[in-house]
Amino acid sequence: FVNSIHNLKGNIMSSNLSFIKLSNPETDEKITLCPDLGGTITSLKLGKNQFEVLENDNENELKENPLFRGRFLFPFNDRIPCGKYSFVEKEYNLPINCSEDESAIHGFIYNQEVRVLKQTKSKITFYWRTGENQFQGYPFDISLNTEIKLHNGGVKISFAVKNEGSIAAPYALGWHSYFKIDASSTLKAGYHSYFETDDSF
Repeated sequence: FVNSIHNLKGNIMSSNLSFIKLSNPETDEKITLCPDLGGTITSLKLGKNQFEVLENDNENELKENPLFRGRFLFPFNDRIPCGKYSFVEKEYNLPINCSEDESAIHGFIYNQEVRVLKQTKSKITFYWRTGENQFQGYPFDISLNTEIKLHNGGVKISFAVKNEGSIAAPYALGWHSYFKIDASSTLKAGYHSYFETDDSF
């Protein structure tokens, strides 16, 4: 980033946002994330040629967040039409943050600061909890631990969600990655189940 200031831990300050850069000392994979924006992954470089895997916001777009590039999505990860949902026979209303179709999208963590619990050269764990904040339409207290670890040829992202409250809580979780692809690219994923959606999502 332009006009960045680096400290001894490999962290970066730029445009009033902080960034953390991890690298694999053995094979030189690199990842950069922003703890001020929910741990948003702003760069992921893999392979001997340091190929940038992701399409990311430029420096000016990071705070504006036009497309949720690289954002973690929690405690919901999709589109809630009109911000209205029901859980355990009770109705809730989330704030509308998508004016195009008057919906609530992609949760709350994407512009919240996360707390770094552990950090090494190639691995980081950070924490965020809904109960430490007040969110309209989501009176539940759950926490998210995220571990990001570089390994030879790739990156592993692990999540642990805990209900910190005394009542059942709904949640969903996602990562809004924009992968760079070409005609030869393939994407493989293994899922135990899936949820069918309609156009409203």
